[in-house]
Amino acid sequence: MTDKCKICGCGDKNVLFELCSNLKLMGEHFPESPSIMTECPNCGLVYVDMEAEQKDFDRYYTSPNSNPFGYYEIYGEENTNKYFNDILDKFKDKINFESCILDHAGGSGDFTKFLHSKGYKNAEQLEISEKCAELAKGKGVTTLLINGCEKPEKKLENKYDLITMIHSLEHFKDIDRVINNAKEMLKPEGYLYIEVPDASRYTKTDSVPYTMYTLEHIYHFTLDTMENLGRAFGLKVVDKGQFFKAESYDVMYGLYKIGEARDIQYTSSDKDAVLEYGKHSAKRLEPYIKRFEETQEKLILWGIGASTALLMNGTFDRCNVLQLIDRNEQRQGLKYKIGGKYFKVQSPDTIKDKEAVIVVLPYWYHDSIMKQIKDMGFVNPVKSLMD
Repeated sequence: MTDKCKICGCGDKNVLFELCSNLKLMGEHFPESPSIMTECPNCGLVYVDMEAEQKDFDRYYTSPNSNPFGYYEIYGEENTNKYFNDILDKFKDKINFESCILDHAGGSGDFTKFLHSKGYKNAEQLEISEKCAELAKGKGVTTLLINGCEKPEKKLENKYDLITMIHSLEHFKDIDRVINNAKEMLKPEGYLYIEVPDASRYTKTDSVPYTMYTLEHIYHFTLDTMENLGRAFGLKVVDKGQFFKAESYDVMYGLYKIGEARDIQYTSSDKDAVLEYGKHSAKRLEPYIKRFEETQEKLILWGIGASTALLMNGTFDRCNVLQLIDRNEQRQGLKYKIGGKYFKVQSPDTIKDKEAVIVVLPYWYHDSIMKQIKDMGFVNPVKSLMD
């Protein structure tokens, strides 16, 4: 592994643990190699060290592997509107209805559409995915079909009064390019709003254990590293804080203006938070997995993806696993070793044993998997790590 810290440029690293043994579950163009949770010994940023490059993630987010669910679909109208209002409260006194606003990597356009409904008609979004752009167009949202890692066009320089990065920064490997490009698009007195999952509160997340280790999240931040982010890239912190997102999980934000680069200060808060979450997840899983170990009932594990990869690192080794299932064709055929035996990920239509317990692994796609199980007419008993 040769990755350097994207905040401070340090080439040294402290290995914390292996996150996934085979990155190919992210897509056929990813290397067949592990991903390692790593800490920068200079600034304390925790990031996933891997052989994959930004171009691999660009392909991932424009491929069938990436499913652009909308906020309203995931969280419902009431929770989503409350969440969007919470975001708007963080900077509405810094803008007006004539302000030019860009939602960076805005997905299917829900937040920009919300801004329109509040009177901010000069709001648009940036996206790399044509699928997302088409969905946004259906909502009346203009999308700049641009890779956020590429240098912006001249016409976009010094254009925006506000750029929002709402749960997008942690998905980019080259965050240095993303932030520097965003700075070029900001007006001299413009604001940059960055919101990411709050690693210091991962243990409070009421979801499937290890979900917050999802391979889609390359970086894990605390408020201390959000401060370092500003120091490294010449951004002055105007405001920062923590709040609860859409009755789902804890997040944090930083509101920045362009300033001067400053010295970075080491913090162990990222490492401490990430390691504590691992212990917390293992403890939550223990009684659940122990029952399967004692009964030795046959198990079919369904949902082998970015947020469940760590569950393949020994969790079910003493259980009676029969099959690994995922409906994503690009993941079918991948091999994982469980209890000394190799299993290939298979299609749902290969399930023949009607007595085996189907264990639904993911948090994010839980409901869609449960629906598929019902629609396909399976009579198997079904359990979920959401339990």
